[in-house]
Amino acid sequence: IIFLINFSVIQAQTIHVKIKDNTNKPPENINVQLFENNKIIDFKKTDYTGQCTFQVSEKGFFSLKFTSVFYKTKTVEINTSEQSSFEIELEAQITEIKEVEIKSRPKVVTAKEDTIVFNLKAVRDGTERTTEDLIKKLPGLDITENGKVTYKGTTIGQVLVEGNEFFGKNHKIATQNISANMLDGIDLWQNYTTINGNRSTALNLKLKQEYKGKITGNIETNFGIKNSYLAHGNLFRFGKLGNLALIADFNNIAKDPISYMDFYEMNSQESLDDTPNNSVEIEIPTFLNNDGKVKSKNNQFGALQYSKSKKDFSITAFSIFNNAQLEKFSTSKRNSFEGESQAFNFSEQRIENNKGFLGTTQIKMKKSLSDGSFFYYTFGYNPTQDHFNQSIDRYSTDWNFYRIDNSVNN
Repeated sequence: IIFLINFSVIQAQTIHVKIKDNTNKPPENINVQLFENNKIIDFKKTDYTGQCTFQVSEKGFFSLKFTSVFYKTKTVEINTSEQSSFEIELEAQITEIKEVEIKSRPKVVTAKEDTIVFNLKAVRDGTERTTEDLIKKLPGLDITENGKVTYKGTTIGQVLVEGNEFFGKNHKIATQNISANMLDGIDLWQNYTTINGNRSTALNLKLKQEYKGKITGNIETNFGIKNSYLAHGNLFRFGKLGNLALIADFNNIAKDPISYMDFYEMNSQESLDDTPNNSVEIEIPTFLNNDGKVKSKNNQFGALQYSKSKKDFSITAFSIFNNAQLEKFSTSKRNSFEGESQAFNFSEQRIENNKGFLGTTQIKMKKSLSDGSFFYYTFGYNPTQDHFNQSIDRYSTDWNFYRIDNSVNN
């Protein structure tokens, strides 16, 4: 037994490995693999002194493989019958960079007198689909819930395309229909002169050269469950002869192409001192106000616009129509007569049907004269049909005690 133990101890062996390189700092965390007959039998990492050890059951021929991201891979054949300590030198793995070019980050915003220029190349990442997507990435600019463009929280007066008006003060027709890849730049004019001679702010959309003078546009169609659909298309021609735009939208998913605020702004006439003309009362169609209780709504929308701006003559004209069928439904439970000894509870069911049509046509022209004066003409026409029918049914749990049916037509 003593003989067998001594023989086993004699056969067992410790392999000591030390790594060095051409520096004075010991290479640590070097991967060292021990192979026998092309099979890995152990794995170590060098310590802070650049060393590691292996325990083997018997002497013989082995292979050591060294790997690291900082050193070239190296494989060494060893014979532990002759020696047990090995010092290995590794060659540093250096990637030579022939040239390094340092570029400064492009500026997103540049101010030139009363104009703020936005560099779209600094914010584009390929995810932008519409102009609205680009505007949301520009510092200081934002889009409100009703589609208005704001700068530092203040609503911008108008959105222009190549310096020409685009559907009056309606912002979202431009920002939601003009594709992001059509734009070469965006400028904010802080001292813009409107067609009637007033001062305002304006966001000017500058187009790429390949989109000028050519007909361009896109069509989008969507179909869903319960026969839901949305079809939207736009067609543009921006050039020296003026800007022409045609937009159409058909859907039954209660997506409104214009809001009641858009309708009000498009139909309100402004005087030359930039104040609204209150001599004509504008009635907002009831079917434009959804109030979140929509059961179903169909829209048929169309818009046509033309504008041309020159030094001595400017014209802008657009025509919009919208036909809608709206159905609302809401239920609620109420508690009344709280001052009585016993509270009185009743329920309410409200059904509303709207069928309406609106149209808006606006023409504005300005002719500047040599003496500094100018002639300004504006025309507005807005035929509207609003068929409103509402049925309100209030009742208590005891119908014999309390029940009211009310119907309203307009």
